[in-house]
Amino acid sequence: MVGIVTVGALGSTSASDATPAFGAGPAVFALFGMGVLAFVLLRAAPAGAYPRPDGIRVRNVFRTETIAWDRIEGFSLRLGKPWWAKYAVFFGHVDLTDGTSVLVSGIQANYGTAKASRLIEELNSLLAQRRGGPRRTSEAPRSA
Repeated sequence: MVGIVTVGALGSTSASDATPAFGAGPAVFALFGMGVLAFVLLRAAPAGAYPRPDGIRVRNVFRTETIAWDRIEGFSLRLGKPWWAKYAVFFGHVDLTDGTSVLVSGIQANYGTAKASRLIEELNSLLAQRRGGPRRTSEAPRSA
C-alpha cells in the first residue's frame, strides 16, 4: 500500500506541477544567444575586400564601407592581436592617403602568410591598374 501512495504522489498533475521550475527566462536567453551567434557567423563568413568600379568594398563583421580608389595608398599585412585571440595574427589593411588604415578582417594569415601576401599583392596590382601607374612594391608583413 505504501508503494501505491508514493507513485500516486509523484504522478500527480495539479496545475502547480505543470509549470516548469525555471520559467521562460533560460529559453529566451538561449534563443537570444543563438541569434547573436548566428548574426556574427553570417556577417563574418563574407568578410573581405571586394573590388568595385568606384573603390574597394571592405566588409568586416560589424561594419561595411566602400573606399574610393583615390583615397587608397595601398594594401598591406600587419601583425596585430585582437582582443579575442590568444596569439597575434597578420591582418590585411587598406592604407589610406590620410595616413590611417582600415582593417580587412577577411584577409588573415593565421598559419602562414603566403596566401594572405598573395591577396595583398593582387589588390596592390589592381590599385596600380586603376591608377595607370607603377605597382606598389610588396612589403614584408609589419607590426602595427
